[in-house]
Amino acid sequence: MQVAKFDVRCPRWALPREEVPIKVKIEKATTAALSEVVFELPESLRLADTINVLDREERNGRTVIKAIDTARRSEYDYFGIVVATKEPFKDLKKEVPVKASFFMKDGSVDTCVTPVRIFRPRLEFADAPASLSLADGGPSGHSVPIRLKFSGFGDITVRARCTIGGRTVSRGTSLLDEILERFLRDPVADPDGGLPGRPAVEVDPEAAALMAEEFRGKMLSDDSIRGMLNTGKIDADAARVLHRLADSDKERIMNHIHTAMLATVAGILSDIMDRTLGENLQLESKTAIVPPAGLPLDKLVVEFRYADVLGNEYDPIRRTIQINDRRSAKTGAHLEMPLAITADESGAYKDVGEMAIESRR
Repeated sequence: MQVAKFDVRCPRWALPREEVPIKVKIEKATTAALSEVVFELPESLRLADTINVLDREERNGRTVIKAIDTARRSEYDYFGIVVATKEPFKDLKKEVPVKASFFMKDGSVDTCVTPVRIFRPRLEFADAPASLSLADGGPSGHSVPIRLKFSGFGDITVRARCTIGGRTVSRGTSLLDEILERFLRDPVADPDGGLPGRPAVEVDPEAAALMAEEFRGKMLSDDSIRGMLNTGKIDADAARVLHRLADSDKERIMNHIHTAMLATVAGILSDIMDRTLGENLQLESKTAIVPPAGLPLDKLVVEFRYADVLGNEYDPIRRTIQINDRRSAKTGAHLEMPLAITADESGAYKDVGEMAIESRR
């Protein structure tokens, strides 16, 4: 409940290490009768700043407000402190109390406790294969589908890393690869009419233009074309067409493609982003895994690292997938790791309501 003399407020939720203001609103008459205010923080919180405070001191691990800057054109005064958690924690949500004691000049004391609620994101494996078999006569490319589950609060950035025998075998350009594959597979958008329908998620035009420019360079890369041909993403005829783009009139052809690409890339990026949880969550929809020739294929370790928008990094999640290589020639293999992510909001937002203030006199 609300203390009559002191209106104490703080945001309903925050991320780990996010600065949380705890503001106090009091009447002018109460300010004149106030001697000092003592804030007691739990061990997990730190004092980041103060609000409208002229004089304070640290006393026995407590923050003592001795003088505040009073408002000149208002019947109320405002002051407070800013706190933040010291480190991320394991719990999906955590409520930590901040105690404020108001010592009056007449010797009386009003005390209230306001909870600071901290929420964190969490990424978990929802589904992943336990093993993968390679055999003679099988396909040149293999799929290792991974499904992740996101729960908690806020947007995250996700990075995938795959290792075999301690060596990194995943490539970080799969988003551009997917755009290239879709561009070759689907009709080119009309540069004047754009894509049919409205994109589910808006994409920054500058970002789309930069991606289109990078994509144009990738289409002219012999290594890129050779890789798509070897893995069966394009046939020999398509490869020859792409190779011919590097002849004397390539600029004229590529300028036309670049114009059409702006609409196409924007649409593909919009579709990819629509499968994520927010504009700040970045997740490649497919990761290429290309072990070097001669590297024994026994165990594939899939690791995902993630961080929130404040840069807090959380414990990575890992899964080991057994590779049963029954091929007579132990050559390199090309694997694709399609990724999907689903949101689970059943736990983090339960019982999140108005910030309660307990008081006693």
